[in-house]
Amino acid sequence: MLSLGTSRSSDSQTIASPLARTPSIAVGSTDREMLACIYEFNHKPEKGIAMLIEHSLIEDNEEAVADFLAKEKRLNKAKVGEYLGAGYAYC
Repeated sequence: MLSLGTSRSSDSQTIASPLARTPSIAVGSTDREMLACIYEFNHKPEKGIAMLIEHSLIEDNEEAVADFLAKEKRLNKAKVGEYLGAGYAYC
């Protein structure tokens, strides 16, 4: 029995899917590392910044940290404020 979105050819069954027409997007290890660091920042800001530096995703200087905090849209703004207000290393 066929469900919606399927078609039958003479020898086999094929399933039509919108995802089948979309090219797969490979997520590189750097992208995964960045997401992990952002996730960590959104829970523990000091540890997230340390991870970014450790993985060489940002440089270990005030300007790079400030640039990251200002431009990264996925950061929790309350955690950015917490980081800046707590007086961590680059504040």
